Amino acid sequence: MGEIITAKSIIERIDEEFPEWETFISATTNTGFSVAERNFLNKNIFYFPLDLSWVTKKVILKKKAELYPSDRT
Repeated sequence: MGEIITAKSIIERIDEEFPEWETFISATTNTGFSVAERNFLNKNIFYFPLDLSWVTKKVILKKKAELYPSDRT
């Protein structure tokens, strides 16, 4: 749930900068999913209960996601 709340300002900024992009938000818990539904009304929200690298990679490839990793923490 905390990750969903933390992501809100980032996703809002992305929407402002790139309104043509489609956003996908995954949640691993019922609570996180509910928070996402309340905070992101017109987004693609889905359950993603497995946090395994090989599963994540398959989903990213299937959705043809563009990721911009950062070395900053």
